[in-house]
Amino acid sequence: MFIYLALLSVLSCDLAYGAAKHPPTFPAHWVGKKVVALAPVSNVQVLLPDNSLHNFGEDFQARLTTLLTQSGKYSVIDELPLDVSQMHAEKSSSGVASPLEYVWVGSEMPSVTVRVTVEALTFQTGAQGDRMFYGFNERLRTPFNDGLGIPKNEFPLRLYSNQPSWFGDTFDRKGIEPFDSRAGLDLGEGVNFDFLYAFLNLKYAGYHADLHLRLELDSPITSINAANKPRTKNYELIEVKGDGFFFDLVGGYQNYVAGISLARRDAMHQAVRAAIKSSYAAIDRALENAPWLARVDATLKNGLVLMGTGAMSDILPGTFYQSVQYPDLVLKVNVSNSSGSLGEVVRGDPAILKVGMILEEMNSVPKGASILLDDSTGGLASSRGVSAPALVDSVQMPSSSFSPSNLKGIVALISHGAAFLKSLVGVVFLPYRLWRYFAYDQAYHSHADGGGPSSSDLAREPWRHQIGLDQVGPMAQPGPGLITPVVAVIDSGVDYNHNSIHNSLWLNPAPEVDVEGRKDRYGWDFISNDSKPYDDAYHGTQLASLVASIAPLAKILPLKIFNPWGITTSSAVYAAFQYAVDHGAQIILCGWATNLPTEAIEQGVDYARKHGVVVVAAAGDQGLNLSMFPMYPAVLSQKYDNILTVTDVDFKDRLVQIPTKKPNYDLSGNLIQLAAPGETLWVAEPRGGKSVETSTGLAAAVVAGVLARNIAGIPVENANYLDWTSQLLQEADQVDKLQGQVTKGRRLRVVR
Repeated sequence: MFIYLALLSVLSCDLAYGAAKHPPTFPAHWVGKKVVALAPVSNVQVLLPDNSLHNFGEDFQARLTTLLTQSGKYSVIDELPLDVSQMHAEKSSSGVASPLEYVWVGSEMPSVTVRVTVEALTFQTGAQGDRMFYGFNERLRTPFNDGLGIPKNEFPLRLYSNQPSWFGDTFDRKGIEPFDSRAGLDLGEGVNFDFLYAFLNLKYAGYHADLHLRLELDSPITSINAANKPRTKNYELIEVKGDGFFFDLVGGYQNYVAGISLARRDAMHQAVRAAIKSSYAAIDRALENAPWLARVDATLKNGLVLMGTGAMSDILPGTFYQSVQYPDLVLKVNVSNSSGSLGEVVRGDPAILKVGMILEEMNSVPKGASILLDDSTGGLASSRGVSAPALVDSVQMPSSSFSPSNLKGIVALISHGAAFLKSLVGVVFLPYRLWRYFAYDQAYHSHADGGGPSSSDLAREPWRHQIGLDQVGPMAQPGPGLITPVVAVIDSGVDYNHNSIHNSLWLNPAPEVDVEGRKDRYGWDFISNDSKPYDDAYHGTQLASLVASIAPLAKILPLKIFNPWGITTSSAVYAAFQYAVDHGAQIILCGWATNLPTEAIEQGVDYARKHGVVVVAAAGDQGLNLSMFPMYPAVLSQKYDNILTVTDVDFKDRLVQIPTKKPNYDLSGNLIQLAAPGETLWVAEPRGGKSVETSTGLAAAVVAGVLARNIAGIPVENANYLDWTSQLLQEADQVDKLQGQVTKGRRLRVVR
C-alpha cells in the first residue's frame, strides 16, 4: 500500500512539475490540439505531358499531413477502426489502474476522421487551337483515365518532327505557311519572345489548374450511444483554381515536342502542388467546429483520471470534458504532458466512469445547447459533433509565374536557322496571324457564317448520280416516336458556325454542368476539356458537311478528340465513344485510321455494339492490304458486327488512283464491307470556306449520311442496327472491278 501511494504521489508531482517548469504559451482562444485521423488519399495517378505517371495522391497525403502538423493546431494519426465503440482498454474490469500501469502511453481519440477524394485534377495550357488538357475529372473518368494510371496513354506525343502521326497523313497541314490551316496557332498567350530568343523559340505560355476535392468529415461520437445508428458525416466540395504563366517552346508538336513535354510537366507539378497547399486553408476551415475528444485510459484510486487527449496535445488546465454516453458526468483537466492529460470528476457519479469511455470537450459549444454546467463551470454546453460545413468552398490561387524548365538537351533538337526564319515570317505576317489566331476555337453563334459549297456545286457532282442520290425523294421527316438520326462525328471537331452545318447541329436537350462549370450544349472537346468542340484543323468539318448535305434532317454531334496536329489520348478516344452512345447517337463516324492496335478504340467500338450503335469507319489512305497491314478501327469489322468499314472509289467505280490518297483494300474480302465515292468531293472548310477533297474518310461520311437517311422516321421500338446495316449492304450494287478488294464488290446505292 505504501509503495502504491508513493508511486501515485510521484506521478502526480511529475505531471504538475513538468507543467510548472515548462509552462506552454498559448493564444487567448487556445484549448489544445485536436486529434485528426487522416484516411489515405485515393491513389490518384495522373499522366504527365511526357507520358509518365505521377502519384499525386501520395503527394497530397504527405503534404496535407505536414501542413496539419506544422500548423500547431492538430495532431495527425492514421485512420482508426470505424467502430470506435469497441475500443475498450484491456485493463481490469473495474476500470481502476494498478501500480504497474503508471508507465502510461496515452490513447488518441480522433475528433474527426478526414477522408479526401480527388474528383478532378486538371491542367490546361495553351490557348485557342493549341489548348491541351492533362489530368482527369469525372467527365473523363474512363478505364483509361480513372486516377489509377493503368493503362497508360496509347498515343504518346512523338518526340521528333520526322516521326509520323499515329493517324498517318489524315491531319497533315494544308497549304503553305503562313497561309496553311494552322497559321497563328503558335502565338499562344502572354508575350512571345521569338525576337529575343529566336534560337530557342521560347514563349511565355499561360496555364489553368483545377483541383476538385470531396471532403468527408466523419465524427465517431454518434456511434458511441447506438451502434446501429449511422455516424455523423458531413461533406464539402473544395474547388481550387489557379492561373499563371510559364516558359514553353513554340512550334506546336512539330519540332519541339520534347521541350514542350518537359516544360509542361514541370509547370504541372508546380501548379498542382500549389493547389494542394491552397486546399489546406479550406480543410482547416472545415475542421474548425470539430470537437476535442478524449478517452478514459485509467482511473486512479485517489480520484484522478488518465485522459487520452492525444500525444503532445497541450490541453489547457481547466478545460472541461463530459461523457458522450452520460452527459451529466463532467471532468476537468488539471495538467497535460506528452502522453495525455490528468483530470478529475467535477460533476456526476465517479462510479460510472469506465475505461474506454469517450469524452467530449465542452469549451467550444454553441449557445442554447441543452446540457449546462453549474456556475462553477462557467455555464458552458456541449458541441455534440461536427457542424455541417458549407457545401462548396472555392479557393482562387494567386497568379503564378513559374521559372523556366531545364532546357539542357533540348537545344540540339531545334534548328537555329529554321527558328530564326520562323520568327522573321511571323513579324511580316503578324496582322494576318493575329486574325487567324482569334478565328480558332470559336464559341457557338446563333447565326451561321457564310460560305461553303453552293447548291450548284453539289448538283454538278457526278458521284450523286453514281449512287442514285439524285434519283430519290426528300429525306423522311422524323417525328414523335420516330427516330431522328444523330450522327456523332469523332474527329478534329466541327465548325458548328458554318452555314452548311449550323442548322444540322445536335443540341443537347439536357446539358450537364461538369466539375468546371461548363455546359455541354453542342458536344464536347475531349482534348482541351471544354464545351467548344470547334474544328481547329479541317477534317471533322469536311466529314460533317457531307453528312449534312446527304441527310439534312439528321443531327450532327461534334466530339473532338484530335488537336490540329492529330494528337489525341486513349482517354479522349474512349470517352468520345461513351459520350456518343450515352447521348443518343445511332451512328458514330470515324473517318480516320491508325496502324496502332489499341484497347481504347476496341473498347469504344464494343461499348457502341452493346448499345446498338453503328460505327462507320474509314479504311485508310495508305494503299495497303488490310489483311496484311491492319488499320484500326477498320479491321475490327471482322470481330464486331456493328462496324461498317468503307473504302473510296472514283467516278468509274475503281479504287481511287491518286498517288497520295490511295485507299486501303482487302484481298481477303472480309474486312471492307462497302465502297463509296470519295474522290474530289465538295466539302465545307472551317471559318466559312469550301474545298474539293479526296479520302476514305469522306467515303465513310457519305455512307454515314445515307445510313442516317435510311433510319429517319423508323419507329423507335423497331431500332436494330443489324437490320440497318444488313439492308444497306443488300441494297448495294455489286461491281466486278471491286471483287477481291471489297466484300462481294459492294458499292453504295441510295434507294430512299
